[in-house]
Amino acid sequence: MEQQVFNEDEIYEEWDVTTVTVSDMHLIQFSGLKLSEKDEAFLQGPLLFFESEDDERPAWDHRRRRLSANVWMLDQVSDERFQIITKQTSWIIGPSEIALLLMGAMAEDPNPPELFELYLWSLVKLKIRRYGHEEAKLWKLLKRKAVTDADVLRKGGRLHATYESLATYMRDRITGGVAEREAEKQRWARENEERTARFEEQQRQREQQSERKRKKSADEMMADLIPPDEAQ
Repeated sequence: MEQQVFNEDEIYEEWDVTTVTVSDMHLIQFSGLKLSEKDEAFLQGPLLFFESEDDERPAWDHRRRRLSANVWMLDQVSDERFQIITKQTSWIIGPSEIALLLMGAMAEDPNPPELFELYLWSLVKLKIRRYGHEEAKLWKLLKRKAVTDADVLRKGGRLHATYESLATYMRDRITGGVAEREAEKQRWARENEERTARFEEQQRQREQQSERKRKKSADEMMADLIPPDEAQ
């Protein structure tokens, strides 16, 4: 990924949240829309968080704190994913999801400038959608030249390459995470079946061995009870 301020080991996948709603699934179902495997994986995939490896607190604690402080962002992420896979927007990744990832990285070091500007664009979009702020006033508050949608989303825009690189990486990481998780589940299922089969076979062998011992003991007892001349 170009111009990144963190390595891939500092990006964590959070699965303990729901990024797809029942209403989203019903709208898709009743519309007759057929999702590709990748779109379905993206809709249901994990959230991505940046967590510095230098921080002593565990990653799960960071994610818990950030989610509890920004729980309303999950609704926006969910809706943005729905808009993307139903082709209502040209986004690769929505601004709320970019903000959720980059807020950790930008707290460390707001560089390079292109990525920092992309982060500010995502935050402005976040505030507008959530609270109805006026975009011009937010950029005036930031004392910066406004980053427009054209700058970010239009090919040739000054931040388009940065957005496309980051958003494509995030999409691939999210959908790839689903595929890896599904493959892991299948592996666990196979291993569990194999363990169960081994256990049942061991049980069967133990039962057969016990039965042989019981039969041998019974034969020996009968031999002791029957006088030798009668046994003949």
